[in-house]
Amino acid sequence: MAVSPHLSRWLVAVVLVPVLIAVIFIGPAFVFDLTAALIGLLALKEYYNLSGLKPGLAFSVLTAAGLILIIFGAGTGAPGVHLACAGIALSLGFVYFLSKFPAMADIPGRLGQFVLGHVYISLFLSFFVSLHRLEQGAYWVFFVLAVTFLSDTAAFYVGRAVGRRPFFPRVSPNKTVEGFLSGVAAAGLTALIVAGWLDDLSWRQALPLGLVMGVWGAMGDLFESMLKRSAGVKDSGGIFLGHGGVLDRIDAVLFNAPLVYAFYYFRTLFAA
Repeated sequence: MAVSPHLSRWLVAVVLVPVLIAVIFIGPAFVFDLTAALIGLLALKEYYNLSGLKPGLAFSVLTAAGLILIIFGAGTGAPGVHLACAGIALSLGFVYFLSKFPAMADIPGRLGQFVLGHVYISLFLSFFVSLHRLEQGAYWVFFVLAVTFLSDTAAFYVGRAVGRRPFFPRVSPNKTVEGFLSGVAAAGLTALIVAGWLDDLSWRQALPLGLVMGVWGAMGDLFESMLKRSAGVKDSGGIFLGHGGVLDRIDAVLFNAPLVYAFYYFRTLFAA
């Protein structure tokens, strides 16, 4: 049975939001990490389908091990360890492709797809684990999700209602300037509201951060749309009833998680 984008969006929210809230605020850290790893594995599977790769068992195991290693590195709370684990995960892939030479065709292209998958999904997603380990980490994670998802929702509904001017038609013909601007405005407003729960985030910091997140999340959305358009598909997957796959739902937050983590460490430069 076909489900409208409107109904699907709200069904997904009703089911998943309470679960996410529990995982972020109530569950122990390892449950949050396992949830991030599961989301990452599903997103990587969709990414490889989009890229045209047909990973065998050995490559799938190696990729999963790399993602888990990156998640573990983020969970230590030490940026150096996080980066080192990402390097090891990528090196594992390099050794795999080395073992396939010269039998495998187009190794540089396939290797590039492998690296993009780990950077775009495994590494970017792992910054949620890094955020979760901070003081008030659960609230920082919630901040990223709330600002990004409400920005996306505003852009979706305003764009459908009054959108007239195409925003980036080469990649996503349905996105409009009106939707984009409303999404940025909603991101700024949401950041102001949620900042009230964060001790180290003043409204003077929250507003510009939210506006930048609105822009940057839209870029993440467009980047994933570019991957889908290159693959000639509408959605990255079909796990969410009538409304795409995991990668379709996390494309914007993948860009915003490292952005907010970097802001956390540089925020003293913008102290009120």
